[in-house]
Amino acid sequence: MATLLSLNRTATRLLRQATGKKFSIHTQAFLRHDHSKNIIGRDDGSSPNERPKDWWEVREEIPDDAPEVNFIIRTAAGRSDIAITGKVGESIEDVAKRGGYVEGACDGNCQCSTCHVFIPEESDRVRLKMPDSIEEFELDMLELAPDYEKDPDGSRLSCQIVLSEELEGVIVQLPSRTTNYMDHIPFE
Repeated sequence: MATLLSLNRTATRLLRQATGKKFSIHTQAFLRHDHSKNIIGRDDGSSPNERPKDWWEVREEIPDDAPEVNFIIRTAAGRSDIAITGKVGESIEDVAKRGGYVEGACDGNCQCSTCHVFIPEESDRVRLKMPDSIEEFELDMLELAPDYEKDPDGSRLSCQIVLSEELEGVIVQLPSRTTNYMDHIPFE
C-alpha cells in the first residue's frame, strides 16, 4: 500500500509539474487505480479498464472578479478567531495556505492530512452536508491526521472544501498538530 501511495503521489506531482495546474479529485481516483486487482478505485459504474470522461479535468482558474467569501479560522486552542477572505471556487486550503495557517504539503490534491481542520459548529456541518460530502479518498487521509480522533465527525481536509457564497461565515478550527508524511516518501 505504501508503494502504491508513493507512486500515486509521484504521478500527481509530475502531472502538476508538467502542466503547472492542479487536478481534480477525479485524477486522484485514476491514479489510485489498483492494478493488482485490475479495478478502478471508485464505484462509478465503468468497466475496470474504462476511464470516465471527467478523470482528467483540470481545476478551473479562479477569475479575479470572483465573489469574495469571508470565513473564520479558529486557532487550535479556540482562543482566537482570524477573519479570512477567499474567492468563490477556491478551497479553504488555498486561502489558509497563502496566510500560513496550514501546510498543505500536497498542494490540495487530497494526498496528505496537513490541511486537516475541524468544523466545530453543527450549523456549519449542515451547510457542508457532512458527513455525506466526505469522499472515501478524503476519509483515508483524515484517518492519518494525528488529531482526527478528537472529533472524527467534525474533521475535514480544507483542500476538499470549496468556497461558495453559501459558506459565508463558516468556521474552521485548526488541529493542535499535523504530520507531514510526504516528507518520508522518496519521490525519485
